[in-house]
Amino acid sequence: MVWEGRSGGDDDEDADGEEIQVVPVIILSFATSIDAFAVGVGFGLIESPILFAALVIGIVSFAFSLFGIFSGKRLHAILGHRMDIIGGIILLLIGFNILLGHPLW
Repeated sequence: MVWEGRSGGDDDEDADGEEIQVVPVIILSFATSIDAFAVGVGFGLIESPILFAALVIGIVSFAFSLFGIFSGKRLHAILGHRMDIIGGIILLLIGFNILLGHPLW
């Protein structure tokens, strides 16, 4: 993301998001499913009421996704390819935070 933002990115891509690539969507759906499976196992182990938890998780996920879509479009219109750089830096910082918080030794 940072590299694409510095080089100007792909200006030929449709900014409205109409061109969805199938392979990345499938890979992300598997990653999300694995995460959801782990959460389900965790709820099963602590014998939590699943219906209420699933409803709350669904509503919060929908709200944050909707907010992310609208704010991302607005910020991209304002900042352009600089948003790619900012997003890449944020992801790198999250990754470093995870690495520092979970030592391997």
